[in-house]
Amino acid sequence: MPAISRNRSVLFRIPSDVRYVPMARKGIAAIAESMGFPVEAVKDIELSVSEAVANAVSHGSPRQVDNAVVIICEVTDDALTIDIRDEGPGFQPDSCLKNAGSLQESGRGLTLIYSLMDYVQVAKTRKGSSVRMVKKKTSSLQSLATANTKCKQT
Repeated sequence: MPAISRNRSVLFRIPSDVRYVPMARKGIAAIAESMGFPVEAVKDIELSVSEAVANAVSHGSPRQVDNAVVIICEVTDDALTIDIRDEGPGFQPDSCLKNAGSLQESGRGLTLIYSLMDYVQVAKTRKGSSVRMVKKKTSSLQSLATANTKCKQT
């Protein structure tokens, strides 16, 4: 796959339907791969995108398929920024993070996103909610180097 030009934006607009979550996840993974992220970082990005888009579809779409989820990827030399926007009433990230250790079936996705990405911001917008996630290439390469060093030492 050819590399995406740096300092570019890529926009995905999908119906608020769980069937489109894998398409968004795979599309953004392809962008990360073309940027040269290590495999483990691509997996982290994929899982984070999957969680955030699934949340936008499940919780941020009061009119279900009549709503849309917009995903904007900003590509630079050193980072991939992903904004996921929905049309829902919004939520308080603190309440989601407090429930992360519970035995509930849902509510752990945001905690997972925070642990996998370098920067996460949740905001209320005029039309819904926005989750901004950033994965830096330098932190991914440092993590890979640390992992390789640990493997060599054992």
